[in-house]
Amino acid sequence: MNNCFYKITDDIAASLKNYLSRLDYSKIIFLVDENTANYCLPVITSDFNDDFLVADIRAGEEHKSLETTQGLWNILLGNEIDRNAILINLGGGTVSDIGGFVASTYKRGIRFLNVPTTLMSQIDASIGGKTGINYGGIKNIIGTIKEPEAIFVFPNFILTQELRELTSGFSEMIKHALLRGGRLWKRTREIRVFDINEIKSLIGDNIAVKFDFVSKDLYDKNIRHALNFGHTVGHAIESYRLSNGQKLLHGESVAIGMVIESVIAFRRGILKRNILQEIRDYIALFFDLPRIDNLDKIIGIMKNDKKNRNGKLRFTLLEDIGHYVLDVEIKVHEIYDAIAEYNLSYKSL
Repeated sequence: MNNCFYKITDDIAASLKNYLSRLDYSKIIFLVDENTANYCLPVITSDFNDDFLVADIRAGEEHKSLETTQGLWNILLGNEIDRNAILINLGGGTVSDIGGFVASTYKRGIRFLNVPTTLMSQIDASIGGKTGINYGGIKNIIGTIKEPEAIFVFPNFILTQELRELTSGFSEMIKHALLRGGRLWKRTREIRVFDINEIKSLIGDNIAVKFDFVSKDLYDKNIRHALNFGHTVGHAIESYRLSNGQKLLHGESVAIGMVIESVIAFRRGILKRNILQEIRDYIALFFDLPRIDNLDKIIGIMKNDKKNRNGKLRFTLLEDIGHYVLDVEIKVHEIYDAIAEYNLSYKSL
């Protein structure tokens, strides 16, 4: 990370107010969805002295679109927002992705802060400067890399989430633990049923993992590719299901991706069967994973993945818990074979 200020706080209103008091700005704009407008914005603004504007979008990945982006640009233009304004993204990954994109492109860039309200966004989506929208049926295909000026994490915001959304966020915790190994994997594996207090206790460790990768490779040229584990397959499945009205949450799709990509690593001979089984069994404790059909369309989406080079599919594969290899060229037949093996273990839709 470059100059991004970061804080985990038990008093989000006071922390944000204190931070803003040191800045010179013309206007504050809060970007919210209908959930954070109801449950999170009042926590911050009940004692907020400054005049502020609220811009709202609809919740859900399906609304991370060019149409929504244009609506937000129009709001900023209509309110004559200048380049000295600050946009505060109050929400989950959809809000921080689209808010960061709008802020980084409006008048060639205005400042923005992230206040993540979901488990997924607190440990992953709000960190690292990746912004973006979905386009042409492909997730995050249009975007920028622009860090927020600050990130404020208030863990109690995750208490506003439903269990399915929380479990989706836990998928990224599993990913971080598999990449880091050691103590973090041990602590994560000790969670056998979803316990909110145990999850909250791991937020700081997971943020540290994400910050570590990003600080070494902000622009995603090498080591940060490790964080793509589970995402090449996962994003393609998520994009396909979203376009067909069979929505899977991001973390659910990544969980599927981690299993399938681990099967590829096993079939390549670089991951032992007992480690593959350990990963599958642990993920299956939390995720009711569906059978994967329509492989041709899903692989077609993968062929537009941002990590590809020269038309070749590139994956991050595990060699062991805590050990991985980057940018492995994968053949299409390997994906077909791995999904076929995966399908033998999981139920039909």
